[in-house]
Amino acid sequence: MPSSGMQYVQRKLQRSVTEMRRSRTERPNESINSGLARPIDMGKAYSRHPRTKPTTPGRVAKPGGAFIFGQYRAAVPLYVVRHAKAGSRSDFDGDDVDRPLTNSGRKQAAALAERLASVSPTVIVSSPYRRCVETVEPLAVAVDSVVQVDDRLAEFADENVRPDASLFDLLHSLPDRAVVCSHGDVIPAVIESLAGAGMRINGSAEWGKGSVWVLQRDANRFVSALAWPPPVVE
Repeated sequence: MPSSGMQYVQRKLQRSVTEMRRSRTERPNESINSGLARPIDMGKAYSRHPRTKPTTPGRVAKPGGAFIFGQYRAAVPLYVVRHAKAGSRSDFDGDDVDRPLTNSGRKQAAALAERLASVSPTVIVSSPYRRCVETVEPLAVAVDSVVQVDDRLAEFADENVRPDASLFDLLHSLPDRAVVCSHGDVIPAVIESLAGAGMRINGSAEWGKGSVWVLQRDANRFVSALAWPPPVVE
């Protein structure tokens, strides 16, 4: 029997397929040449990061499809991270953009850094929200890289907002093995849209803080996805 979490995502995906069939213009699982899209600036780094510096030319893999071994095309991954634990929005007195990770969240970030460092990420891109940047900072230190911010990964303005072409253009433009960090409203909407466009979901969905979606990309299409559960910390 499928888990309740998997039943939930299956129902969401079925609704998404219906919506996608009604729309003949939105194609999130294909690279879109939209006027809204902005190519990522590989030299733009988050100023708070202790290792802020332009990315060295040649150190970032070029985007553009799967590796080819003879006639076999191997899908290549993109890692989508939900920020680690950051306490309650209602308990934070300042601007929510500045809400930091909790002690548990920092432990989760350290655990994520250890696991993601092993995949040799080519670039690390984050929502400008502090809790997202702090989630991937330990990874940037571990691989001697920088955290680059992109507003397209920020939280939606309200629950009725849907991802637009510019967000999907960002995901398609990133090099293989890129790591991106975003939020609990953005990531499910992205997964739902890509699944509705044909991406296969393997295993159970994981939406908790610190979870990671591994999206397999073949040429300009996302073909499958699986989720890592959040790191368990004390």
